[in-house]
Amino acid sequence: MDNKIWYYSRNGRKEGPISEANLKELLLKKKITQETLVWNQAFTEWQKIGNLDDFKNIIPIEPPPLPTKASIPIKQNRPWIRYWARSFDVKLLITVFSAIYLSNYIVTNIYLVLLVCVLLSCLFWILIETICLALFGSSPGKYLLNTKVVSFNEKKPHFGQSLKRSFMVWFYGNGLYIPIVSFINQYLSFSRLKANLPLKWELSSKTRIEHKKIGSARTILFIFLFISTGVIYNNVIIKNTELRVKLKASNMWINLGYYDEAIKTCNEVISERPKSAEAYHYRGYAYYKTEIYDKALIDFNKTIKMNKKMKGVYNNRGLVYHALGKYNEALEDYTKSINEEPFFHVAYNNKGMTLLSLEKYSEALDMLNEAIELSDSTSIYYFNRAKCYTQMESLSYAVDDYSKAISIKPFYPLAFNNRGYVYLLKEEYANAKDDFTIALSMDSLNAQIWANRAIAYTILGRRKESIRDFKKAAMLGDEFSKAILRKSNVRW
Repeated sequence: MDNKIWYYSRNGRKEGPISEANLKELLLKKKITQETLVWNQAFTEWQKIGNLDDFKNIIPIEPPPLPTKASIPIKQNRPWIRYWARSFDVKLLITVFSAIYLSNYIVTNIYLVLLVCVLLSCLFWILIETICLALFGSSPGKYLLNTKVVSFNEKKPHFGQSLKRSFMVWFYGNGLYIPIVSFINQYLSFSRLKANLPLKWELSSKTRIEHKKIGSARTILFIFLFISTGVIYNNVIIKNTELRVKLKASNMWINLGYYDEAIKTCNEVISERPKSAEAYHYRGYAYYKTEIYDKALIDFNKTIKMNKKMKGVYNNRGLVYHALGKYNEALEDYTKSINEEPFFHVAYNNKGMTLLSLEKYSEALDMLNEAIELSDSTSIYYFNRAKCYTQMESLSYAVDDYSKAISIKPFYPLAFNNRGYVYLLKEEYANAKDDFTIALSMDSLNAQIWANRAIAYTILGRRKESIRDFKKAAMLGDEFSKAILRKSNVRW
């Protein structure tokens, strides 16, 4: 065939004659193509050179075009992309849960609340992820990292597949988020992915992960949002801590007797957290101590509406009712407080004092006995029971209880004064005078104590000392002493 003379077509014109060797050379140099028409004397018609057996082996095979970046296949077993996508999803939900709760309430144990938020977020994420996968085939974290879940038929997974996958990931992949178990399960999943092995939940739910090129814009956006959720999360915790400190400060102001400062601090907290029952409780107590009873009652009512289980709130509202002379309402609140907290000795004491005001001495004594049984080192309880014994004319018991109160709290001018008064009733005037003298050494501006000692001196026949004490009491505003002095024609 090498001796054949060939003709070929180029640009619509016949070229040749040319030897077969030269024709093959043109083909190798790509000056003609496999579509070029050729002819020799053996043909009746022109033929495509690519259809001739003698030229097939030398027709250059063109390689496919070089791949572009967009056409390079994306590696599909990318465990770290999965990890960061899920981490973002869970972190986002925890941040949302924490922000919603802590923007309304102030918590004492922030770490316990955060743990609850984490657990709730992990549980709720099963449902949320299921909905996201069924509707969109992706979740926020997966979307940002250009990843989606598809079923084996390349379609979005239906609801059942999505639910099964989400639950199994939570149970098997994350080990219920139990720290050590979670780490082990995630490591095992990581190892399977690196070995190009399918994961259990993918086989069971008949779904798989499909990765696409992420790109720099998505990467930057993901990093920004991941950091932002962390910043928001930290700010929520910091704000809660700041308000918690303010609440503690308001309680400190109350304990120190700076009630206006306590009210001011509580106002600041309430402006930030209107649902803080604790802030209303503290402010209500500060109002009570400043005798602004109407506002105290409003705040205690709000506290009970928000959190009726808050310790002491019924007791404190009972104090307001007692101060307003609404003894029956006070007794109801003290009873509720005792029912809520059977070992809350303060409520027993306060209920006893209200019963004492109603002259129900026997019932009052029972309550005061309960208070002392629950807290036998509280001086005021012995002091109050001594008052009850005095009303019941059990004077020796009254002296014993005042003495017990003084032994617990040696600097107790009112206890010395009241014990002196009981000694007067018992006609032990020298002991009465001594107790009044000790009381005055502790509180020299108490007109009542000066008047009481004046009475003791009068009975003891010590007129000079008696007139002196009556004068002192009158100067301090005691009306009884003024009347005595006027009757005796003594000026003060």
